[in-house]
Amino acid sequence: MITSAPAQITFERILIPTDFSDVSGRAIEYGKSIATRYNAQILLTHVNQQVHSAPPIDEGGLSNAIQQAIEQQLEQEGAELRSEGFHVRTISVTGKVQEEVLSAVNREKADLVVLGTHGETGIERLLFGSDAEALLRNSPCPVLVIGPVTQSPSNLAWHPSNIVCASDLNPDTATIAAYAYMIAREFQAAFTLLHVQDPVKKEKKSDLQLFEKAFEHILPDQPSPIVAFRNMSPGNAGFAIVDFATDRNADLIVMGAHTASSTATHLMRGLVPQIITDTPCPVLIIHKQGHEEVALS
Repeated sequence: MITSAPAQITFERILIPTDFSDVSGRAIEYGKSIATRYNAQILLTHVNQQVHSAPPIDEGGLSNAIQQAIEQQLEQEGAELRSEGFHVRTISVTGKVQEEVLSAVNREKADLVVLGTHGETGIERLLFGSDAEALLRNSPCPVLVIGPVTQSPSNLAWHPSNIVCASDLNPDTATIAAYAYMIAREFQAAFTLLHVQDPVKKEKKSDLQLFEKAFEHILPDQPSPIVAFRNMSPGNAGFAIVDFATDRNADLIVMGAHTASSTATHLMRGLVPQIITDTPCPVLIIHKQGHEEVALS
C-alpha cells in the first residue's frame, strides 16, 4: 500500500523522440528547459520506421546511405545540444515507432518523455493513429506532450506557475493529483484540481470524500485540494478543460491515462487528443500504474 510520497519530484533521464521536424524541435526546447531545471540527461531518440511495402534495395548501397544520413543528422542535433552544455546521448533504432519508443523508455530507465505532436504524420501517430493510446497508456513514466498551439517555454529553466490537474475524482487516480500537487508545491505554483461533470448525471458526495481520503493518505501533511467543478454538454469535456485552463492562464495541464479498456481507448482517442490539439500549454499524461511505481514507491 502506498503511504507516502517522495520529498520532491526529479527528472534524471529525459527521452525525446525526434523525426527532425519543427514539431520535434519544439519538444526539444521543452526538454532543454526541464533538463536545465533538473540537470538531467537528454536521450535524443530517432526511430527509423520499416516500410515493408518498399521494393528491395541493395543492402550495401542505398539503404546504408540513408541510415548513415539519418544517424549523422541525429548526431548533429546531439552535438548542438552538447555545445549548449547539455548531457546528451543519441539513440537510433529501427522498427515501429510506438514499440521502439516504449522499448527505449524501459531500457534506458527514462523518467520523462517529451513528445511533440501536430496530429498528422510521423511521431504524431502515437496520439492520433490506430494505435493512438499505446505510448500514453503503457509508458512507465510521465509523458509531456507539446501540442500544435503550445507556446514556447517562457523560462530557460522550466518553472510552471499555474497548474491544472483534470480528474474524474476516482480514488484510484489520487496518486496523479498528488503528483501534480507536488509539482505545484515544488515551484510554489497555483494549483487547481478540475472535475468536469455532466449536469444530467448526479454525482455522490461520497465519491468526492473517498477521493479526498485517498489523496490525504498519499500526502498526509497536506490538506486535500479544493475541487473546481465545471459542467459540460455531452461530449464536451475536452472543451471545458481547455477553456478552464486558458481562462486561468495555466502553463501545465496534468491528466491520467489508464490501462487498456474500451473506456480508456475512447478516452485516449477522443478527450486527450482534443485537449492536446487545442490547449496553449503542455499536457503531462501520467499512466496510473507507471506513476505509482516511478514516483510514489
